Amino acid sequence: MKQNYVDFVGGINCIGVRQIGAGFCTDERMNANWLLLLSWSIIMETFTLHARQRKLLYILNYKHGIITGKELSSQLGVSERTIRSDIAEINRLMKAYGTQINSLHGKGYCLEVGDRQAFHHLFLEKENLQTKEDRIRYLILKLISQTDWYDLGLLEDEMFISRTTLENDMKALKCRFSDRKPHLALIRRGTYVKLEEDEIKKRNILIRLYCENWDYDSRDGIILKEDLINHEMLNQIRLALKEVLRKYHIDLDDFGLIYMILAVAVSYSRVQSGFRVGAGAGAGEGEGVGAVSLSTSGASADAVRQLFEQLRKTWGLEPDESEQQWIAGILMQLCTQNFTDSKRESVLEHTSETCALLVDQLLQEVKSEYLLDFRMDDNFCRDMLLHVQALMNGMISVQLQSKHLADKLRLQYPYLSCVAQYLCERLEQICELELGMEEENYLLPLLITGQKHDLEQKRESGIQVAVASHMNSSLTSYFIGRLREVYGGRIEIKGPFPIYDRQRIDRAEPALVLTTAQMDAFRRFDVPVITVSPLIEAEDQKRINDHLNRIEADLLYQKFSAHQEAGLREMNWLRIDGKPDLGEVFRMLTNHVKTSRGLDLNHEAESYRYVVLKNNVVFFYLELGQDTPLSMDGAICKNTFSWSHNRNLRGVILAVLPDKKQLGRLLVLAEELSNFEGISLL
Repeated sequence: MKQNYVDFVGGINCIGVRQIGAGFCTDERMNANWLLLLSWSIIMETFTLHARQRKLLYILNYKHGIITGKELSSQLGVSERTIRSDIAEINRLMKAYGTQINSLHGKGYCLEVGDRQAFHHLFLEKENLQTKEDRIRYLILKLISQTDWYDLGLLEDEMFISRTTLENDMKALKCRFSDRKPHLALIRRGTYVKLEEDEIKKRNILIRLYCENWDYDSRDGIILKEDLINHEMLNQIRLALKEVLRKYHIDLDDFGLIYMILAVAVSYSRVQSGFRVGAGAGAGEGEGVGAVSLSTSGASADAVRQLFEQLRKTWGLEPDESEQQWIAGILMQLCTQNFTDSKRESVLEHTSETCALLVDQLLQEVKSEYLLDFRMDDNFCRDMLLHVQALMNGMISVQLQSKHLADKLRLQYPYLSCVAQYLCERLEQICELELGMEEENYLLPLLITGQKHDLEQKRESGIQVAVASHMNSSLTSYFIGRLREVYGGRIEIKGPFPIYDRQRIDRAEPALVLTTAQMDAFRRFDVPVITVSPLIEAEDQKRINDHLNRIEADLLYQKFSAHQEAGLREMNWLRIDGKPDLGEVFRMLTNHVKTSRGLDLNHEAESYRYVVLKNNVVFFYLELGQDTPLSMDGAICKNTFSWSHNRNLRGVILAVLPDKKQLGRLLVLAEELSNFEGISLL
């Protein structure tokens, strides 16, 4: 590395010093320092990545451990070969700076960051417009920085793209920022374009873009190349803001603190560039239906006034009342999001009446459509009220750090993933926002927690489990202790009972019997009986969990009739050879349904709702009304295939149902039937 640096600096001395002119100092030590900074700047200017490579680094950065190539492939929607190629390119760029993606044989990949500053430089946006996502971000930042009309021909030259590509990118930009909140209009006159003159909307877009890029594993975060913000400015704001928040006893979560820091930085940088919010400015997007009424008095306003006074001393910038009012409005909204009182009545005082009516409406729809009743769950209602209020105020921003966790939760809770998708679509309509997958990521954990509360209410003290042990008293006591350690309040233990005493076990009316002996050889029960070791080892836990899950499904979901379940379990799988794509698999499956059931279904997979199951099967479903019999058909492929961002798929299930009320039970059965272990296609 030292030799490379010397060669590089030598090259600068040979070809660059004469161009530097009077800016080059004669002091040898200062020259060396200056050249070091210059060499760093020139090297790092070339270290920009396209969007997919940045996402790969995001995933590795917040994983905090090992992730397999298969998982990366699935999350990024590309092949494992492409993943290996991207990793090789990133490693080539960053080898000299101690940041590497390490490959652990048989395990996967992990990120080792030797220099956070060098790592952050990998995310710079300048002249890195390989993907549509990169170009849209470049366009919005370019247009926000302008006050006059911008020539499309000039944009073509700057971005090195064709007019057709540019026109498509402009349509995507309009869809994302104009047709939905913040509703910042893109105005066009012939070959000239500009954005609507709404400073607050522009600022809210800037804050969101910065929040999307924030690195929560460092204090500095990741800053876009085109910005007017630098790390020194952010650090000054952070120190002043934390002091003011402590003084006024204002609590913010991590996201709220970062949002505030970035909002103040955007305010300062925009004022420096000659842009001001104007008199009477609120927080911006909160002016619509359901927004909280903001006041410029109280602790938030006082805290912001002191914050601006401290920064005035640092920056020599006179505080502007409208700027302070805008920041105070943001702080009030963030405080509402971070409201910690668990009582629903207290939350209602901090949220709008419209917001409360909307949440009531949504929960009623979920009960009617999905048979899930969260209306009596105070914690769920509180969280939904605060979240919907935040959406109304336009304060939600993308946080990529949660994506990999949400992907795993989707596989574990496919039914609630469907509910999250439904709620997301309804909130998009109500709040006029483009939410998509990130909103589903936020809603899914709330729904999981809410369903667990519902399950606790339905099973009361726990699932009744009878323990029959032939072991001595010390081992039996250990056995029961292990069960309580592993399953806690999920089960209520009855016993222990002796193996021979059938009548006492029956009187306990258990839903499940756990025994240390092979009782099925001489005892028959009407409930499942599992023989386990008192150690409750991994294989035992798996079998117990499978049975407990089935029992809980009976409590949560509408049951099938005996005739329905028997018919569904007789599902025959189409076996498909070769390497088909999903379109071909789906056409074969819908043709099979037409032949066997007389249903003429759409051949396009995109026209159906779907969820991916943990067995690498895509479950598509369609509601056709009350007169439609419940049915389920499947296809299993000899070779894996890809679809959308889903990789390594093995099969497809297509379900037709009268309504969503039986969807939960159907998904439980689909997962059971799509366990392909032992199935051979050879």
